[in-house]
Amino acid sequence: MPKQIYYLHMEQQDKQTTTRWWTRFASKAVASHDEIEPSIAHLRAALEDWLALRGAWEGPLFVPVNKGGRLGRRRMTEQAVYGILHKRATEAGVDDLSPHDLRRTYVGDLLDRGADIATVQKLAGHADVSTTARYDRRGGAARRAAADLLHVPYARRRP
Repeated sequence: MPKQIYYLHMEQQDKQTTTRWWTRFASKAVASHDEIEPSIAHLRAALEDWLALRGAWEGPLFVPVNKGGRLGRRRMTEQAVYGILHKRATEAGVDDLSPHDLRRTYVGDLLDRGADIATVQKLAGHADVSTTARYDRRGGAARRAAADLLHVPYARRRP
């Protein structure tokens, strides 16, 4: 979960409707050129479902849920987020998963699906494209495919 989402806060004026909250969230993301801006449409359904459970009270957007299903009123700790991730990884049979692995997968998946590295750099919030390049797992086949996109107009001479 990007820290930008982790640190979101419900404000008093957002309490009337989730639609109002969503509009404010989306406009803040767009206005700040936040890395989550292109993803907000995909997040909407999940966030609306969470807000229906959470309620519209002022406070941290993401709060702990105890074993009885009762929601807390304080922000989840980073350790709690890590604990949830570790639990889900164990259930999925994945060893040694960290929050940064999610970031690495996010960047790698975008590159694998053909997003250009400059765009991915901005989405990841990397200051230098060489940082983004370290996440690139495509290898030589991707470079050959990219080279194949180039058309060099040439008509062969006839002997």
